[in-house]
Amino acid sequence: MRDPEAEWTGKDSKDRLVIFSERIETLKWLMARLPGDLRLKEDAFTILDGGLSDIEQQEIVERFGQEHDSLRVLLCSDVASEGLNLHYFSHRLMHFDLPWSPMVFQQRNGRVDRFGQERTPRIDYLLTESEIETVKGDLRVIEVLVRKDEQISRNIGDPASILRKHSIEDEERVVAEALASGMSAEQFERDCIDAPATQDDDDWETALFGPTPAPPPAPVAPEPHRFFPDVYAFAKQAISRIPEAEGYRLDDQARLLRLTPPADLRRRLRRQLPAEVLRETDEYLLSAHPGLVEESIQRAREEDRQGAAWPDIQFLWPQHPICQWLIDRVIGDVGRRRAPVITSPHLAADECAFLMLGLIPNRKGQPLIAEWKAVVRHGDGDHAIEDFDAFCARAGIAERGLPNARRALDLTALQQALGDAVATMQLYVEDQVKRFSTARAEEVKRKLAELDELRGAQERQLELRLATVLDSVRIGRRARRMKDIEDVFTEYSPWVKDSLEVEPAPFVQVLVGVTAPGSSDG
Repeated sequence: MRDPEAEWTGKDSKDRLVIFSERIETLKWLMARLPGDLRLKEDAFTILDGGLSDIEQQEIVERFGQEHDSLRVLLCSDVASEGLNLHYFSHRLMHFDLPWSPMVFQQRNGRVDRFGQERTPRIDYLLTESEIETVKGDLRVIEVLVRKDEQISRNIGDPASILRKHSIEDEERVVAEALASGMSAEQFERDCIDAPATQDDDDWETALFGPTPAPPPAPVAPEPHRFFPDVYAFAKQAISRIPEAEGYRLDDQARLLRLTPPADLRRRLRRQLPAEVLRETDEYLLSAHPGLVEESIQRAREEDRQGAAWPDIQFLWPQHPICQWLIDRVIGDVGRRRAPVITSPHLAADECAFLMLGLIPNRKGQPLIAEWKAVVRHGDGDHAIEDFDAFCARAGIAERGLPNARRALDLTALQQALGDAVATMQLYVEDQVKRFSTARAEEVKRKLAELDELRGAQERQLELRLATVLDSVRIGRRARRMKDIEDVFTEYSPWVKDSLEVEPAPFVQVLVGVTAPGSSDG
């Protein structure tokens, strides 16, 4: 009985085929032969290779992911073996010619065998036959790589473990040397794959110092304290405090927010969202329900509009521009140089605290580290630093976790303690800056060394390219290109330092004051 999975006609709109070949001549030959052999129209085939611009390549990928497009077969060079998602309507891939690197196998296969694939991927390898003994032996070596690649795929292993090399060039060199020496497939498998790893170039440390025991597993970090059970609960509370957002609607079952953006949000969205998703007059739909968002994405993907489809429902998560706008508006309601005060019955009668944020920026003003801490004092004692999450948990700070007595509070004691609390936090964060700067200095040094190495490589490559050029032309072209290289690295080196090095003076912000109910009542 024939395997139905072995037959492919291309008639099913959700059954598409990806074919890989390293040679553009082979792809053109396939383009000329396959339409007649498979009895499909010519517009069912297209070539994706490095001669296309990034925009042209992306347009082809988008067509391949749309159900009603006529494209059925994608003929790819290795330019498509990385960074492209081809699994939406394809689970079939064929290696028309076989690479000499297991890494390339895995890169190609990953276009259809990836997270989100709804069908079992089918990967085929074209293995030819020959009557010439030398060629037959070479093909058997390649067959060994195919078999090992399939084993790695089944066991979710690392393709670099086959030849124990960590670059495509090194893997190809091993195979080329084996073929050039006339090594048999059995000897290739025994000596290059199954041999003990003690002679591996990367195993010098073990050879020198002996095996080292594996470090104990890192402890599982505790879950951070959450003021709201999820982002949807926060959005419900936040949107109710923004007067300009009137007319919004909530659907608790779908965990969905419908919002017509007010003027300030529209300006923000124009800066942060792609042009195709902007809706100047329509309302935005955001849901924290992953299944609902996934269905919307699937519907958009199936629309027959090249590159124009966008899901109607967007995912509500903390990084979405609308969620960031909600956060900023809630913080802005407090006002500058002000912080709310809450009371907690879980604190001791003489205890008060300030929740603070210490930001450590780089020299470009971008925050590299955020230190969230509680600065706590008992009576007239010194302030102490406590873990932010642990304090919030013991103080019961959460959504509707503490009652609001709606009574005026005497804030004298808190205001008197504020200066010392900020100074305590300032000293703590400055100490973190010193620790961080010491560790980061080595990274800056390494990055600058890598830049120098890259610069030297570009200069050497320039000399190689100009080696065959006439002297009268080479001098001027070399001077222009060397100036370009100089300008790039002169500009990039300070950028690296400014991005990685930190400012010595951190920024400390008081978020909220916390006191016991009876200690500040007027």
